[in-house]
Amino acid sequence: MRRAAALAAALACAAAALAADDAAEAFRRAAAALPAPSPAGAFTFAGEILVGEEVFGTFEVSASATAEAGRGVWFVRSRTETGSGASLARTDEEAFLTARLAVLRGRGESSGPRGRRGWTFAADATGYRFEPGGVVAHEGDAMSGLAALLLFARLAVDVSGSCGFSYLDAGAEGGPRIEPSELRPAASGEFRGREALVARGRRGDADLTLALDPATRIPWGVRIRHEAEDLTLWLLPKGSGRPALPADFFDRPALSPEAGAARAALALLAGDSALAERAFHWPSLYAEYRRANPRDGQEYPLYRQAALAGIAASPERRPRGEAEAVLRAVYGALVPEPAGDGRFRVRFRAPLAPLAFVVAEVAGEWRVVALPDRR
Repeated sequence: MRRAAALAAALACAAAALAADDAAEAFRRAAAALPAPSPAGAFTFAGEILVGEEVFGTFEVSASATAEAGRGVWFVRSRTETGSGASLARTDEEAFLTARLAVLRGRGESSGPRGRRGWTFAADATGYRFEPGGVVAHEGDAMSGLAALLLFARLAVDVSGSCGFSYLDAGAEGGPRIEPSELRPAASGEFRGREALVARGRRGDADLTLALDPATRIPWGVRIRHEAEDLTLWLLPKGSGRPALPADFFDRPALSPEAGAARAALALLAGDSALAERAFHWPSLYAEYRRANPRDGQEYPLYRQAALAGIAASPERRPRGEAEAVLRAVYGALVPEPAGDGRFRVRFRAPLAPLAFVVAEVAGEWRVVALPDRR
């Protein structure tokens, strides 16, 4: 038994290493295909930082093309301000990036109730040399700054799969550090009820969602989820506020994990079996059911028919309009959490907690592939 367990663990480690290698290679291919820095790729993205629906501060992120030592480079900068009066905190950062978005050098400064500190850094043969702070050893290139991530989402096209890269967090409170990160290039999706090009990934221990205008690929929304702190930050144009979902939103194709989970929740709340047919991926649910009940001989058609009948006959169902009002009220707080294999777990907060679904993209729409998880 111990040998079998050890072998299984070794195989799992090997599979993880291969996946990481594949992601790193995908990033190298994507970075090599990026266009040269030019005014066409430049952007400015500014607005408010929200926690929930409350304004927490302001931000501005920009990228522009310039030249250094006879070659084209990107110049990126960002500023965030949070709090006010004696609690006002400000961070300014800027950096020069290669055409492949590898950071060359940069500087930053932060000020606030804890005092003021500044730093500069530059790439060298051993990694990145900081003043003050010495050297952060690292082999290969690293990206740095939200603007670099937005540039990658904006410029990387015709790329499939997750791209793995190193991220230099130059202004981290505990000192500069390198974080393993990943990002899927932007694809058609939905962000706060609006059609968008959406890139999803992780930067260190934070989940990222980057939204671009589908016509211009200009960034217009970012969500950063810090799971350990149970904190979600939204970076949005000023005045965006609570998402205003279109009247027919729940009848449209579900183009994001949040939309797929919300549509399934509406089907259950309203007892709408027709909506449930589209919201749930029944073959996946049936496979899960058979794994949990291997001795049950119920065939797939009967399983699906019984489940839909149960939804339609639920004694807890409520009128469609009332159910929609509940989902519209909680939609802005939905945050997808990676669940492996391209799937996401979406948890609902009050008044629908502890409802949760695991969703996956099937035939161009996000559908529930695992039943509510109440653990």
